[in-house]
Amino acid sequence: MSRTSVFRVLSNKLNKKKKFSKWVPHLLTDEQKESRVNFSKNFLRRFQTGQNEFLGRIITLDETWVYSWDPETKRQSAEWRDFDEPRPEKV
Repeated sequence: MSRTSVFRVLSNKLNKKKKFSKWVPHLLTDEQKESRVNFSKNFLRRFQTGQNEFLGRIITLDETWVYSWDPETKRQSAEWRDFDEPRPEKV
């Protein structure tokens, strides 16, 4: 079966549309978002009130990022979906 025939069947007969993924940095719950905001506000308050000694107690190390997947191109993330379905999200 030719590629154009497959496309015609998917789009015209099955009413499908090719949709590309929408990249989002994080999919956090409302509780996780609130926790991050509170933590950041606490650090900012301590810094603004001159409690800078707390910065000396923070230990930082070199970070290593390890990816267990290769990033997809936009075309590779495309999926056939119904017209009324939202596009998929990739974290």
